[in-house]
Amino acid sequence: MAELDATASLALMNQGYVGRGDITVISDGEECLKRLAGMLPQPATHILDWFHISMELQPLAQMALTAPQGYGLFEQDIDRIKWRLWNGQSRRALDLIALVRKPLSSKTGHCLWARRADKLLEKLNTYSSRNGRSVINYGERHQAGQRIATSPTEASVNSLVAKRFVKKQQMRWSRTGAHYLLKVRAAMLNGDLSERTRYDPPETEGSPYVASLLNPTPPLLKAA
Repeated sequence: MAELDATASLALMNQGYVGRGDITVISDGEECLKRLAGMLPQPATHILDWFHISMELQPLAQMALTAPQGYGLFEQDIDRIKWRLWNGQSRRALDLIALVRKPLSSKTGHCLWARRADKLLEKLNTYSSRNGRSVINYGERHQAGQRIATSPTEASVNSLVAKRFVKKQQMRWSRTGAHYLLKVRAAMLNGDLSERTRYDPPETEGSPYVASLLNPTPPLLKAA
């Protein structure tokens, strides 16, 4: 964790951070990234990435298009859940999710669509409840011209990784190689790459193997 803290601090300095001012961490809700906000110079705020919230909502919106008879209000309910999350009302969104799941739970035994929709709502409920404190008023922040998602960065990283893992490329990455590359990159950011790669020759003094090579035992003495 100390290495992660040092890497994050160095990255901030490279971006022009001078030791004061608010810091915002936008992530997909991974625990290590949420803890990172507490390790950075304060004040630091963690925001749940709207892109990942929308990715949880998208399958439900698609399910609404194929809703069977009797679920005509399902699409409106999904829009209302999305509106509440967009406006930072995570608690009200969770209450509405629970309300929408009630009629579905009684029909999951014989209706495949209801079972699928209920599973997706359960997943959204778990994701939203775990990250409820990081859900903010995205509409207000968006209107202020501030970032609410990391999708441009993630798209760039995904395209780079996908390109490097293509089998037809001459210099294709392997999983092991990519892992070691990240370790080297982290060491560079931490400023201790030279220390980690420094070669220290092994001590040979007193080694029985070296002594036997330099001072071989005479054959007659060995036989005696």
